[in-house]
Amino acid sequence: MKKNMRFWAALLAAALLAAAFGGCAKEPLEKGERADPQTANYGVMTGSTAEAYIGKTYPDAKISTYSAIADAFLALEGGKIDYVLTAYTTALNAVRGNSALEISQKDVIMEESSIAVNKENGELLAAIDTALDQLEADGTLRQVVADWTTEGQDYALREIPASDGQNGVLRVAIAADREPMCFVKDGAYRGLDCELIERIAYALGLRVEYQNMPFSALTAALASGKADVIISNMTATEERRQSVAFTRPYFANPQVLVARKNGGAATLADPATARYALTSVTAQTWLSETYPEAVAKMYPAAADAFLALQSGKVDYVLSSRATAQYIMKTDPAVAIARDGVVDEACSIAVSKAQPELRRALDEALAALAADGTLAALVSRWTEAPPDEYAPVAIPEAAGEGGTLRVAISPDVTPICFVLDGAYAGIDVELAQRLALALDKKVELIDMQFDALLPALESGKADIALSDIVATPERRQSVDFTAPYFDNPQVLAARPNSAAAPDEGLFHGLKASFIRTFITENRWKMIANGLGLTVIISVLSGIFGSLLGFGVCMLRRSRSRVLAGASAAFIRIIQGTPIVVLLMLLYYVVFGALDISAVAVSVIGFSVNFAVYVSEMMRTGIDAVDQGQQEAATALGYNRRQTFWKVTFPQAARHFLPVFKGEFISMVKMTSVVGYIAVQDLTKVSDIIRSRTLEAFFPLIATAILYFMIANLLTLAIARVETGLDPKRRPRQVKGVNDP
Repeated sequence: MKKNMRFWAALLAAALLAAAFGGCAKEPLEKGERADPQTANYGVMTGSTAEAYIGKTYPDAKISTYSAIADAFLALEGGKIDYVLTAYTTALNAVRGNSALEISQKDVIMEESSIAVNKENGELLAAIDTALDQLEADGTLRQVVADWTTEGQDYALREIPASDGQNGVLRVAIAADREPMCFVKDGAYRGLDCELIERIAYALGLRVEYQNMPFSALTAALASGKADVIISNMTATEERRQSVAFTRPYFANPQVLVARKNGGAATLADPATARYALTSVTAQTWLSETYPEAVAKMYPAAADAFLALQSGKVDYVLSSRATAQYIMKTDPAVAIARDGVVDEACSIAVSKAQPELRRALDEALAALAADGTLAALVSRWTEAPPDEYAPVAIPEAAGEGGTLRVAISPDVTPICFVLDGAYAGIDVELAQRLALALDKKVELIDMQFDALLPALESGKADIALSDIVATPERRQSVDFTAPYFDNPQVLAARPNSAAAPDEGLFHGLKASFIRTFITENRWKMIANGLGLTVIISVLSGIFGSLLGFGVCMLRRSRSRVLAGASAAFIRIIQGTPIVVLLMLLYYVVFGALDISAVAVSVIGFSVNFAVYVSEMMRTGIDAVDQGQQEAATALGYNRRQTFWKVTFPQAARHFLPVFKGEFISMVKMTSVVGYIAVQDLTKVSDIIRSRTLEAFFPLIATAILYFMIANLLTLAIARVETGLDPKRRPRQVKGVNDP
């Protein structure tokens, strides 16, 4: 009885607690309803005026601070916070690129942007103020602000007069990640701040020299004399005035509130704990430093990373901007959630042994940049729709300067890819133009990205040109030219609100089949890759078997030196991964020789196959009964006749079943020859996937073709096995006639 009373008392207490806490629980928002500003969760920049304002105005509100405003917008879209309080221009850029967000309240905190100048440079400060007064008087300042910050209007790019720099250089510190104030477009700095400072420099007879750096480093750069001015949407706070001076304000940029439209549902994962697909070391470094609790997954190619995003295996992809923009054109469900995550620029890698070539390339790049060719080249490939890609006809050089061997990895659209069976993209066109400027012929060498720098170091290529970033680690082994293309890392995602339309199973498979095999005659690429795979497999099988027999004989030699050397050779090859063996042969052993990569592939797989064949043969020979050899000797056979007519045929019956399995494994292992510039079946599949961003048909076709190759070649071996085994041969008894 007492137990029952205690039970019911506990149950009643639990119900009362549940009711009490349930009454305090925050009810979900109805569609169109905003969170109560008094108790909402606000996202602000760390140490900003917005943080202080919320703490003072809404003491019961929750404040979430972020080191980057883009992270705050990601949290807002994902439903982690209710509002973001930030500068109007920042909010304007956010809602322009994301239809799920809107500015819910303007002029929350009145702020104005000014230009910061070193305190010791009062003369420059006065000159800039005078120039600002003049620009305001003639209406130019008002026009510049309207061109870049009018809601619902695209940017108006006007021609800016260029200063001849007669009075020197104006070193301008900027943080070029604050669109529309200052950002990178078409390889140049654009935005309200950039146009304004260039107009001021023209008025002062100065030539602008930009220094792009993180916003937190701007004030220190100015105070230390590394820069003359700062213009980067900076507000003249009292704390900043202690270290630098400010001009008169040039733009009213108040803090505004940004919210989700209609109380929008969560669409993005929390960036701090999300799953990221990475394709570069720089992206991995950024992620480990910014979000140490996030899950990182490395992928060999951007296409694989975006396929993982498409299938829901990851939440975000850290990719180069050019690649992400291409993906967005082919898959409308993908969006750039945060731009300019890691500032990167593409450069040309050159062997340290060719400093003259690097200098010549730098001069050629400078000439292409000066006449606008480089900017037009980049713009043509990055802005055109994929179905309008069209290589420009570039005259071929006479070749008096020799041949420029260019190592590429054509699986990064639109940087370097395969179009209609030919190499195309920014890097390919640039290589052709550079070769023309140097009066050299062009030889494009296709290989895996990881093999590009080894190809330079071994002398297999003169330059590597394939979306390469000059990291400190890479500079230790090769040299780099000046950057030719700004291509920062961006954060891409697939918001739930932008889900891809359902095309239906049959229609989707049909469209995928056409894109994989029919478009641009890609079936021809598959056929060529299949042919190379068959050639490498057959030749490696033949030469590997012959070499394996020779190693087996040495292994059975009565000479301890020969037997020991062959045993050591077998152990070394067996312990070396086939990829490493191929790269050692191609870049080291045959590095100084102009030998075909296909020939090196055959040599590498023949050697690898031979060591396994030799052990099979040795085991099979040892399995033959000694009495068989003695009987052959008694019949008058010598040692050679005994081996070939008695021992080896019986040994073959023992090792051929194992030989077939090892041969199939060798055929499948040929899929790694792409590391040494062979466009085999697997490499072709990777190239097609990089264009179509679909895995089904390219991978299924590759698997089926490998299955067919292995089984057809295995059938041929089985015929040999049947011929050697008397028990499996069809026999007819002599003297018996059919009725």
